[in-house]
Amino acid sequence: LLFDGIYKTVTSKTLQTTQFTSGVLEKVQHSYNQKISGDVILIPTPGAISRGKTGTTHGSAYSYDTHVPIIFFGAGIKNGFSHKDYNVRDIAPTLATLLGVEFPNGNSGKVIEEVLE
Repeated sequence: LLFDGIYKTVTSKTLQTTQFTSGVLEKVQHSYNQKISGDVILIPTPGAISRGKTGTTHGSAYSYDTHVPIIFFGAGIKNGFSHKDYNVRDIAPTLATLLGVEFPNGNSGKVIEEVLE
């Protein structure tokens, strides 16, 4: 079956038994939660937007929709700037390190060492 606006589907079993290391399926896998996600995940075609009376979604797993600009400023931060791409998962452990607290449960990111003094 083909549906307008749907690029691909992936089952929860596939997400639980296969390790995706790049692309859209990796991002879908990282957002999957066995307790609350459905049995079949629908991946929209690039550029598709779902919207309703209350607005749109929080984005898609495509690279054009996953860029997160971030500024680190203050004590413990090295002076400078970077145009390097970092994974959004690296923000939480970096902030935890700056605050001197434990990494969040389920952390899969790495500290962005380049910003630390």
